[in-house]
Amino acid sequence: MPTVSDGVYMITANDINNGRIKLETARKTSELAFKTFLSDKSRPKKNDILLTKDGTLGRIALVGDEKICINQSVAVIRPNEKIYPLFLKLLLEGTYYQKTMIDNAGGSTIKHIYITVVDKMNVAIPPTKSEQTAIATALSDADALITSLEKLIEKKRAIKQGAMQKLLKPKEGWQVKKFGEIIIELRGGAPLAPNDFKESGFKVLPKGGVGRGGILSIDNNKQQYCSKEYAANHQTNIVDNKYNIIVLRDLVPSGPSIGLTVKFDTTERYVLAQGVYGYKVNEDKISSDYLIQLSNAKEYRKIMNNIMVGSTQVHIPNSAYLKVSFSFPPTKSEQTRIATILSDMDAEITALERKLAKYKQIKQGMMQELLTGRIRLIQV
Repeated sequence: MPTVSDGVYMITANDINNGRIKLETARKTSELAFKTFLSDKSRPKKNDILLTKDGTLGRIALVGDEKICINQSVAVIRPNEKIYPLFLKLLLEGTYYQKTMIDNAGGSTIKHIYITVVDKMNVAIPPTKSEQTAIATALSDADALITSLEKLIEKKRAIKQGAMQKLLKPKEGWQVKKFGEIIIELRGGAPLAPNDFKESGFKVLPKGGVGRGGILSIDNNKQQYCSKEYAANHQTNIVDNKYNIIVLRDLVPSGPSIGLTVKFDTTERYVLAQGVYGYKVNEDKISSDYLIQLSNAKEYRKIMNNIMVGSTQVHIPNSAYLKVSFSFPPTKSEQTRIATILSDMDAEITALERKLAKYKQIKQGMMQELLTGRIRLIQV
C-alpha cells in the first residue's frame, strides 16, 4: 500500500494498544488505494472488533467512526445481533479468553493466533443485550476514569519538565563544579553471583531496585538478600544513611534510565549490587535534594548518555562520572527552594500514579466479577 501524508489510516498490530486504535502511530494510504487495492475484509466497519494475531498477540480494539484499513497482522471480528459489540470487546480482553487465544497460538519464529481457532472458541455471555450493555457501560466508565487520570498525569509531567527547564537552567552568578569536587566518598557495587543471593539475610540493593520519584523505594516482594557472611566480606560495598545518594551505573532493560539518581532516605543498610553506586554529598557545597532534581533534567540525561561505554553491558565509568561538570545556585537557600518546588510536583505525580494503580486494580476486580457472571447486572 502506498504511503501518503493525508488519507486513510493503515492499522497494523503495532497500532493497537491499551484497548484502542492508536491513530497517532499509523501510516496513511490514498483513497484510490483504499478503494481499489483492498477487499472488504481489510476495510473494517464501525463496531467491528480488531484482534492482533501475528507477533504481537491478543490486543483488542473496537472500531469507531474512523476510516481505516488493516494489514495481515490484524483480524476483524464482526459481532452479529446476539451480542453488544463493546461487551464482546471487553470479554475478549479478559484473562481467560486472552490465555485461551495465546495458548492455542502456533508458529515457531513468529507466533500466530489462528482465526479458525478463534472462530470455534466458546464464549459465555449474558442472555440479554440489556445486561451485556449494562456490564459494558460499567467497565467503560471505569476505563474513562483511568484514561482521564492518565492524561492528567501526562499533563503534570509536562508541566514539571517545563518547570525544570526554567529553574535548573544556569544563570549568571551560578557556580560550576565537577561531581568529584562535591562527593566526599563513593562506594561501588559488589559482584554477586546467582548463588550469592539468599531467601533472607542481609539486604541487597539491585540496579532494578533504583526507582523513579527521587526517593529510594523497593517492593518488599522483590527485595533480594545475601548471606551475612557475604556482607561481612564486602564491607566496602555496603551503604547506610551516611551515603545519601544512589546512582544507577548500568543500563537496566525496561527499567529506569542509566544515571538515575535517588535519595537514600532510610536507616537500613544495603549491600550494593553491581550496576549501582552510592556516595555522600558535601552538603556545605550543594544540596543533595537539588542534585537529585538536576539528575532528572534532559541536559543531564544527555551527558550521561555521552559518557556511557560498552557494547554488551553498557555502563558509566566512575572516572568519567566524577569529571562531569554541572551548574547550581551559589546559596543553599536558593538550591533548597528550587528542589522543594520540583519535589512537591514529584509528590503530586506520585500520588496520582498510586491512584491510577488503584483504579486499574478496581477495574480488574470488576472484570473478574462481571465478565464471569459472579455478579449479575439484571433489571428486576
